[in-house]
Amino acid sequence: MLRRAIPILAALVLASVPTAAGAQVYIVGELSSPSYLDDGFPDVLPDIPDRYSAGARVGYTFGEGVKFSIEGGAAYATFTTDTPPSTIYQGFGGIRIAVGDVLSPGLYGHVGYGEVRVEPEQGGDRFRQGVTARAGVSLDLFSTSSLVLGAHLDWNRIFLNTAFEAIDFDEDWAELGIHAGARF
Repeated sequence: MLRRAIPILAALVLASVPTAAGAQVYIVGELSSPSYLDDGFPDVLPDIPDRYSAGARVGYTFGEGVKFSIEGGAAYATFTTDTPPSTIYQGFGGIRIAVGDVLSPGLYGHVGYGEVRVEPEQGGDRFRQGVTARAGVSLDLFSTSSLVLGAHLDWNRIFLNTAFEAIDFDEDWAELGIHAGARF
């Protein structure tokens, strides 16, 4: 009997947490334009059809005035016109701190694990994995109790466990983008 009651009690507790003290669960989608960094500055502003990034985050926000969020997500970035073309996958978790309600600036940081795939000119798909990190600023331009729409700028880096042989791969990049989502 107790074994059946524990999952039911746990579900009831989790379902009631988002309503306590202004806490909310949210899901947000991102669309960005990535650019490799050259000596710490973005290179030429890319064309979105040739370089783009998409991702999603899910999280839990709590607090009044200053809001703290614990979130996790995944992202995909592609640099199709670079030599060699590369694609980056990231899975991450981290925190976000924001202030305000309608106009809400914030800071965030994520760490996780990622993979880079490159397509060398001589053919074949090569890949490497490593720890990934993201840090950035965001501005929610329209934020209600159930909807969010905003913009973000972040720095990304993947710390590869082994270097690519004879391939010049830039391990950090910046992204400028928009995000939209729902709060529950």
